[in-house]
Amino acid sequence: MGGVNGPAPERGTLTGIVTGLRAEARLLRRSPLLACAGSEPEVAARAMVAAGATRLLSFGLAGGLDPTLTPGTVILATEVISGGDRLPTDEAWRQGIARPAMIQAPLLGAGEPLARSDAKLAAGAVTGAVAVDMESGAVARVAREAGLPFLALRAIADPAWRDLPPAVLRIIDGQGRIRLRAAALALALHPCPWPCWPPICGRPWRPCAASLPC
Repeated sequence: MGGVNGPAPERGTLTGIVTGLRAEARLLRRSPLLACAGSEPEVAARAMVAAGATRLLSFGLAGGLDPTLTPGTVILATEVISGGDRLPTDEAWRQGIARPAMIQAPLLGAGEPLARSDAKLAAGAVTGAVAVDMESGAVARVAREAGLPFLALRAIADPAWRDLPPAVLRIIDGQGRIRLRAAALALALHPCPWPCWPPICGRPWRPCAASLPC
């Protein structure tokens, strides 16, 4: 079975998967090479290479930069824009797992969260990227350095037109775990509509995981 390798992977192919959140990693727990990056995606990607990965996949959530994209939209990145570089994904691998509902477009790899809608919309206009995350840029650079194929598969969590509440940015620790007590306290002190807490309640990464052939 193909799993994250796509249909009929070549013999000897071993995909190293890097996520940002433990919740994302749990969806792929049967994968032999899987790392939750937390705040250190480069370290996680290098660990996958050291463990024998023959290609690298960045998987999980993304923030929307294109205002037409809704939560749950799956982005199959054609390239990752990071630090002035445009790092292409592997064409053959990408087309091997592409599905009609997926959006194939550039992804922005950011060094810090883009929480405000005006910042997200501006980033999309300047770069041409439709979504942003904080892991894919580092994973792409490690893949380039190691000479390995790279792919990024992400699901939109917060759309471009929505501001993320500051509390959302404080409830995830450096290991990619959601601090449930901090989340509950933040909700109590700063109530907001349920849909504005995508990392906890929206579960938009489920369509992303379901899109992987099995």
